[in-house]
Amino acid sequence: MIQLENTTTTSEAAVNGEILQAAASVCSPGELTHELRVVQSAHSSGLYTYCAGWFVPGKCEHGHEYAREVVCGREWCVRCGEVGSEAHMRRYSRVVRKGQHMRAMGYFVFTIPKQRRQAYRTKAQLGQLMKAMVHGDKSQRIPGALRSLGFSRGVMRWHWFGDRSTTWAPHLNVLVEAGRISPTRLAEVKAEWARVLGVDMAVVHYKWTKRPAVMMHRMRYITRATFRDIEWDRPMAAELHNFRNVRYWGMWDDEVKWECSGEPTVGVVGSLEHHECPSCGGNVTWLEAMPIQWLQLRARYGSARPLGGGYWDLSMPARNKGAPGPPPGELELAHVELDQALAADLDALVGEVDGT
Repeated sequence: MIQLENTTTTSEAAVNGEILQAAASVCSPGELTHELRVVQSAHSSGLYTYCAGWFVPGKCEHGHEYAREVVCGREWCVRCGEVGSEAHMRRYSRVVRKGQHMRAMGYFVFTIPKQRRQAYRTKAQLGQLMKAMVHGDKSQRIPGALRSLGFSRGVMRWHWFGDRSTTWAPHLNVLVEAGRISPTRLAEVKAEWARVLGVDMAVVHYKWTKRPAVMMHRMRYITRATFRDIEWDRPMAAELHNFRNVRYWGMWDDEVKWECSGEPTVGVVGSLEHHECPSCGGNVTWLEAMPIQWLQLRARYGSARPLGGGYWDLSMPARNKGAPGPPPGELELAHVELDQALAADLDALVGEVDGT
């Protein structure tokens, strides 16, 4: 969530330096220039944010307005790497949209033997493993391992490190539509994974559930960050830049099987991630990025309400049901007064930056 403070501490400046140092190893020159400008802007304005310091306004076809904070999404970012961060909530909400189509959810964890892990240290190699498990190799007439075993749709995502380890240990999390499977079928899955890896034996874990609450917990778990510190493996941090880590397969056009009533924020964020208005279902068009200060000012004046996942509702606060409506013209006047207040506050902020 955006910070409303206008102070930058020495420790924050140090973190900014660390972020730029980390960015230098994983960004292109153009991207690094952008990161540098962002941090310089944050220092010059007295505003500190961990990520880019921008937001994107959007509006649906029926007039509902929203804002989306821009975040880097890197797992080692001190903001985006946190459990429950904006980046985590967005990944989680997108996966939940798929998981809601499953009556029962099977959860595989495909591990790579320690002696083979160094063979999978490029995007191409890691992506090829994902492809082999689903699509296979059509040129060699080799079917995808999971599809050939009857798993017609699912979601997969890599974890790069273990919960208690800082050593490179990639393991593939896969959610499929399945319930209890026989030992024989599990042995077939293990044999296919070993074949893909080119080893005699590989460890594969499996469990399943038909309880929505447990499904949501597992989707939250697999979408969390595990590469929490860039120092754990700088070469792989650079290699994984722009790697598409969440992948889906199969058809998802059937009806939803359950609702995530316990976490309404997930549904709102999921809708906005798919450019759908959570209020009316209309299409949301996102516009050009703006400095985060403008969104902060709107929040300060009560004209921006957090929705979760770094999304904001930019509509004026709705009145309580049953309460009398505002007198004619009052709502329009409130918008005018808000715009004037925002403009005055922003002018003051610009004056501080310019030294006037």
